[in-house]
Amino acid sequence: RSEQMASHYRDAAKCLKAVDGGRTTLKTAAYKTQNPPRTVALVSEVRRHRKALETAIAATGLREKAGGDAQLLLVAVYDAVAGRGAPKRCGGKLLRAIREALPALKSTFEAARTESPSRTENKPRYLRCNLLTTTRKEVREKLAAEGVAAEDDVHVDDLLVTTAKVHGGHALVKAGEVILQDKSSCFPAHALLDGLPPDWRGDVVDACAAPGNKSTHA
Repeated sequence: RSEQMASHYRDAAKCLKAVDGGRTTLKTAAYKTQNPPRTVALVSEVRRHRKALETAIAATGLREKAGGDAQLLLVAVYDAVAGRGAPKRCGGKLLRAIREALPALKSTFEAARTESPSRTENKPRYLRCNLLTTTRKEVREKLAAEGVAAEDDVHVDDLLVTTAKVHGGHALVKAGEVILQDKSSCFPAHALLDGLPPDWRGDVVDACAAPGNKSTHA
């Protein structure tokens, strides 16, 4: 079991290094590992908490004490402070260094994680208005009545942008007045129909996928 744990850390560290280098995606990198789902889960958590992990490692001087591979250190420290616990086998020097610094690692990690702003904080969310049934102004006013601030997007003329969490169960979404759609996926319809007169009528074939947001947008 200890050998399996060591191999798992090495797999995760190798994937993290490949993703850090921009050579591949995480899922592709993990495909050839012994346990792809487990590797993806571990590396995803390491990346999500990376700032707090690096803060804890720097505060305890662990990198200098443990030496070795930086990605392997991140993986092992994450598992020690927020995962399965201190690694049972991950290289003698590294293991000893983590065990000796574990209380300080945990406290520093938790403090840094608490202070770190959420990745989703103030993240823009896009609402495409169905101009067959409403207008951007009407949707904006309805949202404002709920205390939700939204502004017209400067590039796409039927899109609103907000930092509020508008989910699929919202009344406007259920009524078909608003479609939750990323800004980037709103560009194809505009690019396709750009320059055509407003009264143009014709057939549009979506040959890439089943009818979805882009198809209904067009």
